[in-house]
Amino acid sequence: MQVVHNPMEFLLSVTRVVHVAAGATALLSFWIPLVVAKGNKTHVRAGWVYAIAMFVAAATAVAAAPLRLAQRPVEQWGSPVFLAYVGLLSFTSCFHGVRVTRQRGRTGALPWGVDHLVPALLAVASVALLVFAGWNRLVLPAVFAPLGLLVALPQLRSLRQAPPTRSAWVVEHLGSMIIGVIGTLTAFLVTNARVFGDLGASPLVWLAPTVVGVVLLRRFKHKYQHGVGAG
Repeated sequence: MQVVHNPMEFLLSVTRVVHVAAGATALLSFWIPLVVAKGNKTHVRAGWVYAIAMFVAAATAVAAAPLRLAQRPVEQWGSPVFLAYVGLLSFTSCFHGVRVTRQRGRTGALPWGVDHLVPALLAVASVALLVFAGWNRLVLPAVFAPLGLLVALPQLRSLRQAPPTRSAWVVEHLGSMIIGVIGTLTAFLVTNARVFGDLGASPLVWLAPTVVGVVLLRRFKHKYQHGVGAG
């Protein structure tokens, strides 16, 4: 008997496989640039693997959202909308992290361009998500929407002014990459919450990557702001 596949289901399955593979690659490669010497070949190559994997994971998360929305009633749109937003948040963070490495010699404000457009889009999406979360009484999106603003607005501000120090780009680069992996881990926990049983239903579990990421970010920010790796 011939099996007839639903084209939308097939497309969603392919998108999901690519998304999971890219996300796993990003999570595995993220740690290499943290432990090897900054700027050497291993750091650069592993960093590019991480960044490209993150871009693919983010793109597939956003692309899958309309497919999921089409299959669900409006009252069940919360999860697809949230995961698409996390994809945009991760993309924005990694995009900025890559771009600042090419602006390390910048001494003034950057002219308006795609570098501003991406965080501006995240800022608009954050406000929209906050309204959506409030209307539907969704806790996790309501928490992450302000986080998106805390990512987008400082990026826009930093692009509109001269870097305060020569090593400012290092702090921005590292911070952006860490925020990107926070988004990936959060999406993983939300998507696989059922695996963790009752514990998976707790927002505290979903927010754990943010807590760990902030600790890492503060540690490395302190390191570079005190002269280690500055240049």
